[in-house]
Amino acid sequence: MRRRLFIGIGVVIFTFLMVAEVDAQAHKKNAFKQSLRNSFKNWYLDINLGSLLFYGDISYNEMTVFAREPWDYRLGEGIIFSKRIHKTMDARFQFLNGRLAGVKRENSLGYSVDEYFLASIREVNANLLVNISKIAYPRVYDNRFTYFVTLGAGMNFFRSVKRALFTDKFVNGVGYSNLGETKAGRLSTLVFPCSIGTNMTMTRTLSLNFEIGYRFTSSDKLDATVSGAKDHYSYVDLGFKILLGSQK
Repeated sequence: MRRRLFIGIGVVIFTFLMVAEVDAQAHKKNAFKQSLRNSFKNWYLDINLGSLLFYGDISYNEMTVFAREPWDYRLGEGIIFSKRIHKTMDARFQFLNGRLAGVKRENSLGYSVDEYFLASIREVNANLLVNISKIAYPRVYDNRFTYFVTLGAGMNFFRSVKRALFTDKFVNGVGYSNLGETKAGRLSTLVFPCSIGTNMTMTRTLSLNFEIGYRFTSSDKLDATVSGAKDHYSYVDLGFKILLGSQK
């Protein structure tokens, strides 16, 4: 009888210790998750995909968007890490990868040129997002649709090659050697991005972004052509914005 009593007491103590250990582990796990969420408080990740369009020497109807060669529109993909620093402002760090392209069939005098270029770009920049909706309607706590503008600065690392349109003969290249057949070191240029956009909140942690951006650069070599006028390009994208940690 006494033996059974000791065994019963032992089982109770063992069960209590096991429950306490499981509870302690669960508490540590929850504490770790909360600590991780607090570490990324007000941090967001934006994954986007869009269209790049070049404005420069080797482009047809360069100041228009729709009257363009299909060749001119190129795919770009980007990642943005952003930090909410004020209820009306975000600090953003952006990486953009893609290609630029253009076709030139004739010059300003009407003479045939028939050249094209293709460039590979890698852009990094830091910019400030200003939430226009929060400024215009500060008393509205939760806007499903918000509108914003951005302005920033960064660097673009690129290489570009220009060829004859119909024969594909090498004409000129930057960041290439061996008549455009071998990749060499990328060139760099300052880039100054600005954009307007809208954000649609879908859930507490997920939203949809649409952004129209323009890039001013300090280089005239993005199209492997030097004329004295700086080259520019635009990026129109659609992306998903994800809340990484807790939200203030």
